[in-house]
Amino acid sequence: MKPCPSCGAQIEANEGYPFWCEHCDWNLAIPLKERQGNAWERLERKMRDTYGQALFKELQGGTELVTKQGVSERVASYLKS
Repeated sequence: MKPCPSCGAQIEANEGYPFWCEHCDWNLAIPLKERQGNAWERLERKMRDTYGQALFKELQGGTELVTKQGVSERVASYLKS
């Protein structure tokens, strides 16, 4: 627990995670991490975000729930029968 820099209320702060104050809404606008890291890390982050958005749009457009079987699931299904 840490005191809020704005109102002094006790707020839970976990290292590595953004935190905010529920009493006064301090730190709700979390800064973007686009410029943090070296060029490779920024490229990797951009690729992850692009892939994540494409996957979300694909799943959002689907109407039925589909699960995909990997090789191990197929082998297990074959051996079971």
